Amino acid sequence: MLSLIFLHIFVFVNCCYSFNIDTNYPIVYEDPSKYLLPSVNTSSYFGYSLVLYPGKRSRKPWVLIGAPKGIDANKRTSGVCFKCGIAETCEFFDINAQSQSARTNYEERIDNAWLGGSMDINYESERIVTCAPRWIKVQRSRDPRKDDYHIQGACYWFHTDDNSTQKLLPLLEPGKDIYTHPGSGGSVYYYAQGQAGFSVHMPVKEKEMILGAPGVYNWDGTTILYKDNVETSPIASRLQNAGKSRRFADPSEFSYKNIASAIETKQTLAYDLLGYSSTSGYFYSRKLLSYVSSAPRSDYKGQILIYEFAKSVETTLIVKETKHGQQFGEYFGGAITAGDINNDGLDDLIVGAPFHTAQKYNEGKIYIFLGSKSGRLQDPKRNHIVGKSANGQFGTTVQYLGDINHDSFGGM
Repeated sequence: MLSLIFLHIFVFVNCCYSFNIDTNYPIVYEDPSKYLLPSVNTSSYFGYSLVLYPGKRSRKPWVLIGAPKGIDANKRTSGVCFKCGIAETCEFFDINAQSQSARTNYEERIDNAWLGGSMDINYESERIVTCAPRWIKVQRSRDPRKDDYHIQGACYWFHTDDNSTQKLLPLLEPGKDIYTHPGSGGSVYYYAQGQAGFSVHMPVKEKEMILGAPGVYNWDGTTILYKDNVETSPIASRLQNAGKSRRFADPSEFSYKNIASAIETKQTLAYDLLGYSSTSGYFYSRKLLSYVSSAPRSDYKGQILIYEFAKSVETTLIVKETKHGQQFGEYFGGAITAGDINNDGLDDLIVGAPFHTAQKYNEGKIYIFLGSKSGRLQDPKRNHIVGKSANGQFGTTVQYLGDINHDSFGGM
């Protein structure tokens, strides 16, 4: 059963409110898998991720819900998504059957791919993306006993009125599965176990997408930028969708890719898992977008990087600022979100540390950092909230909601 929990956070007061949310008559969606496949007793993780489409003109609103351990139409545990009208029955949304990919020179394995493990929506461009971070490229050898399985990850995006999805394989790059040090000759996995799409984020105002790939370069981790190339497609291609009720992707959409170099980015090390979670915001200026990604195992406490992508592809991230966890093992950066919570025109950053221990164990904690024109995030007087339940893991997920009760302050 899907449960939605909204926490309204005020920086300068000591209590939390749930206002303007109907808690008496909630709309509840149950996992359709138990009706479609009654013989399967395992959980599909229905509700692990979701996005809400509010509708437009004649199109009704709906919710896309991920079930990353769900069974698809071919009885594979690939993960599935369900499209659910508001207060209506959920329908199976077969993303794999509708996907289109420009490259076919690979053998894939989608069992346990965790499709629906992450997703996001951009309301302005009406684009949705969902990822399968455990998608596998099979690396065959002459000796079958030496076959290798590279967990590179895959993502699928589509417009809200598309009748097809576009498949992205960010780490399917020839010759980059393994990195061999030119001096010592030692080798480690480079892109082979990258798990692109472990986190995914689309900025509110930009036609861009950020993917976290925490397994790149021996689980050091990195992030990947996709964005539109402006008017690179022929005029005929751009006009083919005019006047149609359903459309396909334009060739220019998400056609630019920049994988930041994990080797050159020095703020993180092996097993730090940079890209575990990702977001973006206008923290220092209303005109300057900055990206944020977390490395929750960095220095055993966790770290977040605020950065820009270099203009040159596959180079180091341009890191503007870092923030670090305060307690051993708290998993600082396990979840992050951004939005203007104090109504000063700049976005603020919320960082979850779900394994923070207060009185007993794993009560969880969230940290609050305010945007500032000084070029550095600021700490408010009350810069954190600690969970109250043992093993409650408060801060496992965080989400900016906007000003839902019209008090001029943003809610989380």
